[in-house]
Amino acid sequence: MKTLLVGFLLCGSLAAQQKPRVFVDTADPANSSAVTVSSYFGPAHSEQVRNLNKACPAIAITEDVSAADFVLRWESKTWQQTSWSGHQQEFTLYSPAKDVLATGATHHIGNAAKDICKLITAQLPASRPRASR
Repeated sequence: MKTLLVGFLLCGSLAAQQKPRVFVDTADPANSSAVTVSSYFGPAHSEQVRNLNKACPAIAITEDVSAADFVLRWESKTWQQTSWSGHQQEFTLYSPAKDVLATGATHHIGNAAKDICKLITAQLPASRPRASR
C-alpha cells in the first residue's frame, strides 16, 4: 500500500514538472502617464494570477523569470484610460528570448485569463513531451 502511495506521489510530482512555467509581469497602474512594467504584488497582480490559475490549471505560475517558459505582460486598464478603445485587459506573451509570441485584449479579466490559457497551450508542441527541469 505504501509503495502504491509513493508511486502516485512521484507521478504527481512528475506531472507537475511537465506544466509550462509562466511568469506574470504586471503593468503598474500607479504611473498612468508613462506605463512601466514591473512585477509588483498589488491587488491587480494577485487578481490576475488568481484568474489565470483558475482558468488554466495546465500551467504553473512562477515568480522566477529565469525559470519561466513564457513571460506574460498583462495590463489592466480602467474605463477612463480606455474609453476610446473599450479594452480593459491587454496582454502580450513572450518567449524567454523576448520574442513576441501572441497578443490579445478583452473587456473582462476572466475572459483574458481564458484567452491567455489558449495562447499558451497553442504554443506547446503537441507531438513531443517537454523536458523536465
